[in-house]
Amino acid sequence: MLSRILVGLWLVCYGRFRLRGAGLLIRLFYPISPGLKAYPLEVPGVGTVRLDFAEGMAYGLLLRFKLRDQGTDAGLYRALENFLGPGAVLWDVGAFAGYISAHFADPRFQLAAIEAFEPNPAALTHLRRFFAQCSLVRIHPFALGAEDKLMELSVPAGGPSMASLVQTEGRASTASVQVRRGDAARRDLQIPLPDVIKIDVEGFEAEVIAGLGDTISGKRPIIVFEHIFLSEKQIHEIVPSSYQLLFLGDDGVVYGGISARGKGHDALLVPVGDERLRRLQPVES
Repeated sequence: MLSRILVGLWLVCYGRFRLRGAGLLIRLFYPISPGLKAYPLEVPGVGTVRLDFAEGMAYGLLLRFKLRDQGTDAGLYRALENFLGPGAVLWDVGAFAGYISAHFADPRFQLAAIEAFEPNPAALTHLRRFFAQCSLVRIHPFALGAEDKLMELSVPAGGPSMASLVQTEGRASTASVQVRRGDAARRDLQIPLPDVIKIDVEGFEAEVIAGLGDTISGKRPIIVFEHIFLSEKQIHEIVPSSYQLLFLGDDGVVYGGISARGKGHDALLVPVGDERLRRLQPVES
């Protein structure tokens, strides 16, 4: 009962009024409220999942599935919904808390498969628990890159969502994680070819795409990737042959031209001539 009251207050204080420190009561009562260690949240297509408020991911899941608030990712969700029709396969590269995978596990999208890649040990524990009853989502406990190797993942103390194989923070822990070349992992594990690849790997995006040459040429998927940690040169270098580079504003508008990268944090790679490209109607920046 106490946990429901506390979560309800948070939903009002933060969800409606965006009050700073809205989670203070949850943090104060967490040690004495067992309900905050296994709070039930119903997620369509996934089932009832138990949130542990010791994990910051719990608040993000409440926002998305209780308040339907996607924040600055609202444009990303709309774009992906545009591209993913019934029977489609989504690769969620850098799945973190599973926000994207859980959203598209909803039966209304009728996807054939969701392949979620995440090397962060803390996020993996959450993902495996979160999708334990959801056969549509398959968890792969490694990073995708240009070659098979072990690398050190830097996990910032205050923001595990910013864990990176290339960015380092002053106050961060490290974990040795497996990186696999995407094409080889797909063949070895019989992962279905993707219709859409979403990549959010904190600056490692170029390496991910470099390891997917056969996969990209085999299916010509739409690729959505975060660009904010990449240089302009890196962005241009990762564009596959016969693909067009576009930018997705946080407002959901699609722009052409590199000057538009400041309007959002995601870019699109769309095969030239693809009917989905015609539907986008990009605006020149």
